[in-house]
Amino acid sequence: MESPVLSGSQAAAVLGINENTIYELVKNNHVPYLNNNGIIRFSTTSLTNWLEQGYVLNDVEMEVYIQNLKKQFEEQFPESIRVLRDLDKHYTVKRVPKGYSLSKVTSKKHGFLYYVRYIENGKLILSRWNTFTNDLATAERFARDNRERILTAYHAKKESEVKLYKILEEYYLPGSKYLQTDADRGRVFSEESRARYHSFITKTLIPYLKSRHIKNIADITPVEVTKLQDYLLEKKNKPQTINKMLCCVRLIFDFLLKRGKITSNPFRGIVSIKVSRKDRKLRGCYAIDSIRGVFNRKWPDDTNYMLCLMIYSTDMRNSEIGRVQMSDIIDIDGCHFINIPESKTENGVRVVPLHPFVYEKIMWYARKRKLENDDYLFQIVDHMCQRANADMGKMLGITPDELKVQNITFYSGRAFWKTAMSVENLGDIEEYFMGHRVSSDVAKIYNHKDKIGKANLLSKAKDVFKTLDKYLFKP
Repeated sequence: MESPVLSGSQAAAVLGINENTIYELVKNNHVPYLNNNGIIRFSTTSLTNWLEQGYVLNDVEMEVYIQNLKKQFEEQFPESIRVLRDLDKHYTVKRVPKGYSLSKVTSKKHGFLYYVRYIENGKLILSRWNTFTNDLATAERFARDNRERILTAYHAKKESEVKLYKILEEYYLPGSKYLQTDADRGRVFSEESRARYHSFITKTLIPYLKSRHIKNIADITPVEVTKLQDYLLEKKNKPQTINKMLCCVRLIFDFLLKRGKITSNPFRGIVSIKVSRKDRKLRGCYAIDSIRGVFNRKWPDDTNYMLCLMIYSTDMRNSEIGRVQMSDIIDIDGCHFINIPESKTENGVRVVPLHPFVYEKIMWYARKRKLENDDYLFQIVDHMCQRANADMGKMLGITPDELKVQNITFYSGRAFWKTAMSVENLGDIEEYFMGHRVSSDVAKIYNHKDKIGKANLLSKAKDVFKTLDKYLFKP
């Protein structure tokens, strides 16, 4: 018997589906059918064979089919769909986030391995960790079991990274707590040195460390310090400059060592770069008879004038000048001195004789600025000493380029003072002023029992004044 031919409605009834569905299958060529002059019919034999093979839509086709059917139901039965979906909300199980995501990374040995990234406080951490497996269940177990350990180590490393650059950036800032700790232990930096060290660290050291992918303190090893030396040499820095700059960094790591943050200082034990004779440049100095009267003239800037007057007439260091307070100026039998209770070296603790002309200028300067007893005479900031030195050059008709060629700096004032004293056979006169610790109550130190010592001190001060009159001041 020949198999019967079914109409669309009959085929839909046999299959138990909507007639619209059977024609949708026809439209997409998903079901066998007969086309007799535009009339669609279905062979029962063909339908039987079709069902035996198993009808399956591919993923793309199924997605299109589902979306079309969904749209159809929403348009035909909007109220029923709304009620159904409201009911669905009460039975939907809320999704609990896993707190991580897994991704496949190609592996030559295993084909691929799962790597995990964690989500914390709603944010994905960009770092990823190897689960050492290509089995999904094992990788998920690894991600769950090791979450706390991995994230604890991750945050500890990030904190160490932040602290490294934070302390480098802050150590030599003006008024930093680290410099105060150094001061309490007797190490005091001049404003010029502090600014120079801070500039080196922020503009040279930190960019270099970041270029080397140094992220935390433990990454800085003696090998890295040696490579830093090589890098600075390649940048044409002088050996003595490199040694000095690395010394300022070494002090930071000394601080970390004392605080128990590190167990050893990678900068300690590193051999300093040898300074050859060609690397040394003698500090220049004005000729002994070339500047007399320069301080008897009117300068364009009072502060530049006073700074140069101080260093050329007292032999004080830059840092010592910057720490002078009005209360440090003392009177011993009508002769004035500056008391220096703290200095770079032990022998730097001394009293410095003040020429009467210099004392008068200091008092004039203090009155002009309304300085009180505890005020600092100068507030030295970056490049003040350089500007003062340039001003003195102008007063003497010397250009900045000539100063550079002759290597005459602000510090040359000390060389001038020592040269003048040596010419007058007073080369060892500094020793007479060393070690004199003077309190605010001078009578406690220079009492009747020390009349001879006081007389010698005043006599040596007058010798200094005579020399300054001869080479520095006009009568």
